[in-house]
Amino acid sequence: MPSYTTYRLLFRGPVHLGRLGLEQAGVSESCPSDTLFSALLDTAADSGGPAQAEALLEPFLAGDPPWCISSAFPFAGEVAFYPRPLLALASSEGDLHLRKWLKRLRYLSQGALALALQGKGLDAALSEPSCRLPSGGLVLPEEARSLKALPDSGAWASETRPHVTLDRISLAPSLYEVGQTWFARDCGLHFLVSWRDPSSRGQFEHLLTQLGHRGLGGERSRGFGAFDWQVGPETTWPQPTGLAMTISRYHPTGPELATGVLTGPGTAYLLEGVGGWLSAQGAAAERRRQLMFVAEGAIIRAGGSSTLGELVDVTPIPQGNTLPHRVYRYGYALTIGLQEAA
Repeated sequence: MPSYTTYRLLFRGPVHLGRLGLEQAGVSESCPSDTLFSALLDTAADSGGPAQAEALLEPFLAGDPPWCISSAFPFAGEVAFYPRPLLALASSEGDLHLRKWLKRLRYLSQGALALALQGKGLDAALSEPSCRLPSGGLVLPEEARSLKALPDSGAWASETRPHVTLDRISLAPSLYEVGQTWFARDCGLHFLVSWRDPSSRGQFEHLLTQLGHRGLGGERSRGFGAFDWQVGPETTWPQPTGLAMTISRYHPTGPELATGVLTGPGTAYLLEGVGGWLSAQGAAAERRRQLMFVAEGAIIRAGGSSTLGELVDVTPIPQGNTLPHRVYRYGYALTIGLQEAA
């Protein structure tokens, strides 16, 4: 079974990870893989100039990425969370309260996900109230016991804070709100890396250190998003040889769609629109082209392929004379295998 390197991000203060369509007040407690990649790329450009950014991009554009990353999901102590897979998690949805809670379920602990990927039901955990976290996570009973030291607010909490801006001419004040997420002590975000070229690890970790100083997400001028990182235990998941679960956003290529990566028995997926603004030094901000991704937690037919997905050009059309370079979005898939029914 392949192993993945785990990186844990421990934030020094609040973090603003925006959600599309909810303006500045809407935030998430997770960071998508394409956002994380863009932050690393921007860090490379900021520290080493366009040449370093282009060198980082080159193998990804050629379809031969030296590493693939997952999205970053919460962790609490030694319990790591992953997105809810699009699989049946219980033999019966039970009472009304359980059905309502299942609709809010967003994350499974590593232990619970391992059982789900083996085709085993999670009835025992679902029937135990202490395993159903208020934040929308499901853990196994032994994991629930290790989380008793968490504060009442849980591993993370989001809130909005009022801010005031002044009109540049009239100095008239305007009130707006900014969302922010706080993580409890020994809690934060974790993500996995699959090394296709292990020699690239040193450069990756150097960029991650620089990103920790710059900050991840929005509102960095206010000090948001700064973090320290540590390497967690190596994580082993089944080899994706047939059906597999995505733990990153995924943009399939035309040939992959033609071979049925999203079709056939057992597959299930949701699409997620990704847009937003982009800017470059010396250029005005522009809205990038919106892209549809396969969201994390999808069940796809990987077919034993070592690399799925692509880097997608989202440069605004027409580009005009404001942007000095092309703009790309990370769409490579990181997947873990699951046991298919006989």
